[in-house]
Amino acid sequence: MPTLTVDEASAISRKTAVISGSISVPEGTEIKSCGFLYSTVSSLPETDSKVVSVILKGLSNTYETTLTGLTPNTKYYYCLYASSGYTTTRSSIREFTTAIDGVPALEVSTSISVSETSLTLASKIVDDGGSSIQKFGFAYKETDSSDAEKLVEALDKTNDGRYTFTITGLIAEASYDVRAFATNAKGTGYGEKIILVTSAPETPILQAETKEPGSASIEISAKLMNDNDLTSSLTEVGFCWSKDQQEPTMDDSKVISQLNGKGFSSIVKELVSETTYYIRAYAINKRTKIGYSNVITFTTTKSAVPKLDVTTAVAIEETSVTLQSKILDNGGHDITKFGFAYKIGNNGTETLKEVPVLELKEDGTFQYTLTGFLPETVYEVRAFAVNSMGTGYGASCQVTTLEQKAPQVSLTMGDPGTHSVIATAVIQNAGGTSSIVREVGFCWSTSSTPTLIDDKIKAILDGISFNSNISGLKAETKYYIRAYAINEAKVGYSETIEIMTAVSNEPDVDDNVSPDK
Repeated sequence: MPTLTVDEASAISRKTAVISGSISVPEGTEIKSCGFLYSTVSSLPETDSKVVSVILKGLSNTYETTLTGLTPNTKYYYCLYASSGYTTTRSSIREFTTAIDGVPALEVSTSISVSETSLTLASKIVDDGGSSIQKFGFAYKETDSSDAEKLVEALDKTNDGRYTFTITGLIAEASYDVRAFATNAKGTGYGEKIILVTSAPETPILQAETKEPGSASIEISAKLMNDNDLTSSLTEVGFCWSKDQQEPTMDDSKVISQLNGKGFSSIVKELVSETTYYIRAYAINKRTKIGYSNVITFTTTKSAVPKLDVTTAVAIEETSVTLQSKILDNGGHDITKFGFAYKIGNNGTETLKEVPVLELKEDGTFQYTLTGFLPETVYEVRAFAVNSMGTGYGASCQVTTLEQKAPQVSLTMGDPGTHSVIATAVIQNAGGTSSIVREVGFCWSTSSTPTLIDDKIKAILDGISFNSNISGLKAETKYYIRAYAINEAKVGYSETIEIMTAVSNEPDVDDNVSPDK
């Protein structure tokens, strides 16, 4: 007869348990079937028991199986059996009780990928604990840190409870404790903790290039060449230079720049004219690893008047022009004044009028709006800057101001009296975006198209509206009335409104003489 021994159940949860045991078969004994029996009935009757068959592995071996689909908080009985086809031998009967409803149960987390600043993880909710899952994800903190765990929630999971998530914003070469979590109505359950270490940081790889040097400055730019995006791990970028060190470092002169995408740039100023310099870009990551670019050698030019870029028109209106230019080089001396110079383009004898500008950006760019121009007129404009060597001018450009249009006015009339009427008007358009309405009022006549040479009254503009009491009219007389508005160049009229003054009760020289007279 075979010898069957059953072990204590293990890994007992609400719906699963692991049972195991051993079967020893004497030589010459035939075994046609064997396995485990389990049931909620203590005697394990065949009619009320479930069978988990196993394949015999030699004359003596151990066997294990995971029971699934169990009922929570229920006592189960189990044993091993072996049958020759004629007789069946059973082991002793053991029992276990499944867990009650509680917090969710989860698999141990697994690592899918690791980078300098992120961990991509996977886990599985193996048991919801008997109620709906409210949230799930991963809990993490730096190993040996006294800080509380940070929870990050995953959004999606498969039907069998599997989910993945990428934790970002981590520190390179740091050790983290990570475990899965899930929350239901009973509370939060956790999977087994694992320890993961983020990758070592890459040293930044940089490529730098410069524009033509001036006498006291040079514009330089650089970009990151690493295949991986290191921008989030960088703490400082900039440029360092020296007159003596052919491979300058951050211990030499430097300027800190601002990262823009994967590139950055700066204008290095206060250089000595006619001097050779060595310059290169640098970048520092969170682990204080410094990456340097190629070294560029350049020689500043001779001291001179300032050098400026060509002037460009940012906006052109009827009576104003917004201009922009840039000081490319201060000529080796401080700039004492800068701005724009202009004259009417076809007037060769006119002297350029200079308008100084007060605000200069760090990169040498400046902008200003020149006003008081004539409509539909060509102007020649260019930038200027002054240092101790003199005045430098940028290349000139020509701009043509827009056509000045007449203001657009709308008119409404009140009910006319015998000798007066109230007129109200609204400015719909001043004639252009830079146009200013300088006079408003109303004109009227017994002719069908009144103008300013007819009777008129000036009004006071209140915002965009104005009104007046037009008086001195004749009774029982037809009048034509228009509102008007005048800007820098043209007069605009409203539509004409026809009115008839009221009948007068006062006697007139043309009335019949009273019979009493």
